[in-house]
Amino acid sequence: HIKIILVKDMMNIISNEKLRKLNKLKSCKDEDLLSFIPEIINYLMDKNIVVKTSALSITKTLIYKFPNESLHLIPKLCAILVVDKEKRTFTSHIKKILNNLNGLYWKKIVNTIGTKLYDENPVVRGEGLSELCMIGAYNSELLKNLTPELMAIAFDDDYSLFRILALSILYDTPDYVKKGVAMYCLSADEELDEVKKLYYHGFESVDIWKYITSKNNVVAIIGYAIIERHYKKFLDDD
Repeated sequence: HIKIILVKDMMNIISNEKLRKLNKLKSCKDEDLLSFIPEIINYLMDKNIVVKTSALSITKTLIYKFPNESLHLIPKLCAILVVDKEKRTFTSHIKKILNNLNGLYWKKIVNTIGTKLYDENPVVRGEGLSELCMIGAYNSELLKNLTPELMAIAFDDDYSLFRILALSILYDTPDYVKKGVAMYCLSADEELDEVKKLYYHGFESVDIWKYITSKNNVVAIIGYAIIERHYKKFLDDD
């Protein structure tokens, strides 16, 4: 019982510290908030609902006052809708923000992210696909103009991971797959962040087994994709 009380006290201290930081951010000049966007996204993923709600209030300010600079925040919000699906009160506030965005703004968001599909850097392309997947989870109609590009990737891309992401956008996928891609988009999982780097950048030596047996479905999929993409390395190691 003492340990439980101590853990709860520690969690309250951490949450209060986060709230103090968020309150300081609210007192910043609006334009200064832009430099804190990565930190704000982390707060949106916090387990404490008060922290999450406070961060969402700042996010709303950023989107409405700096729409062009906040374009990349929108797919993150769509991803949080998937990850926090069961937190209905919180996600209802996110849906309200997304529903109030006009059609022209959505078109600009999709077109801006769509340009990433043509980037030679695979990391950028992977980010673009995961972001589009999250927008599609919110409203698939928003992506209908990108169908030709997504079809080309789904059936003719060198990266198997990109083919999977494109297919998950084009066709309805189970909730656990959407949640996995949401984590990919948010990089809210340390193991996922590790395996993404291995997939894109290669490696000297790695215990691939821990990834392909991961409980996170997307980590396991990327683990198998690493074997496919870097199979010569595995043969050389043998």
